[in-house]
Amino acid sequence: KMIAPQMRNAVIVSEDAAFWDHKGIDWVELRNSFETNIEKGRIARGGSTITQQLAKNVYLTAEKSILRKVREAVIALRIERRYDKNLILEKYLNVVEFDKGVYGVKAAAQHYFGVSPANLSIAQSAWLAFLLPNPKKYSVSYHKNKLTPFAFKQMSEIIDRLARFKRITEDEKASATRQARAFFG
Repeated sequence: KMIAPQMRNAVIVSEDAAFWDHKGIDWVELRNSFETNIEKGRIARGGSTITQQLAKNVYLTAEKSILRKVREAVIALRIERRYDKNLILEKYLNVVEFDKGVYGVKAAAQHYFGVSPANLSIAQSAWLAFLLPNPKKYSVSYHKNKLTPFAFKQMSEIIDRLARFKRITEDEKASATRQARAFFG
């Protein structure tokens, strides 16, 4: 049942750095996403908080529309009023997709590494956090048994953020980066 703290932290630093501070919607991130999307003329950046992603995954479809985003925001605000942050994070990690047909951190930890979520290493946690924006696309390294340069770069960035936010030491960062480089092949 326990989820390793490094897994929780890796997801927060990669998906929603302001998770502990916002009330369900990160208005700064939302504005930045809106501006990027207007500039690019397409949905190039999401800007959803972990709470909004939980709302979408549990209560809504993946349809990209303004109405769905409004519904997602309303549900996220309700979730934040009703539940504490630790429970929100745990629920998110238990429903999110990590590969085709692989939902929840318990299934993902077993699928990729043959371990329980409590025993995930920093590098393994960085891999799982890296997958979240697009697990079907990003799991290609695993399926080809070769870590792509893009995957390694993203995992390294997550590991670096963990160190910058003082969630791991510099020694742990160096060790996790070495372990990440050796993934898959």
